[in-house]
Amino acid sequence: MMWIQKLRLGIMLGLVCMVLAGCKITTSAPFLCKDSQIDWANVLKVNDVTYSSSYDPPDPQLEEQKGKQVGEITYRMAGNACSNHTMRNGDATLLHPGTEIYEMRGYDPAFRVIAHNTMYQVDRNPQAETIGELWDIEDKVKRVSLSNGRDDPVGDFTEESAAAFI
Repeated sequence: MMWIQKLRLGIMLGLVCMVLAGCKITTSAPFLCKDSQIDWANVLKVNDVTYSSSYDPPDPQLEEQKGKQVGEITYRMAGNACSNHTMRNGDATLLHPGTEIYEMRGYDPAFRVIAHNTMYQVDRNPQAETIGELWDIEDKVKRVSLSNGRDDPVGDFTEESAAAFI
């Protein structure tokens, strides 16, 4: 009977030591990661297209811009995934599972979507072969120019070259 009391006392002392030492008991997957901490960008993936957004707060006015639903978040990476996780459709870095994804009125959903009253714009689309297929710029670009990286213009593309680029 004495050994049971000693065991209880040992367990209680161990728990007190962990609390005093600031230990955190966790059951989430990141404790298995070799990453110490991950700062996630605000990204989601739906229909094989990866979108990103700024860290601006949700905008209630975007509610009026929602079109039809195009997907739903099924997995939140922050707090659950390691840095080597490969994004799949339905994954988001910061949004919670169940968050609905909508097309944005007036834009191709392969270019822009809305989730949690935040606008997301295409970052990667494996089906896009030209910049015009990646971004919604058809009939919106007047010319394509080349600069030297210091904002010094080098020259404009010819109409034929610009059309091939776009």
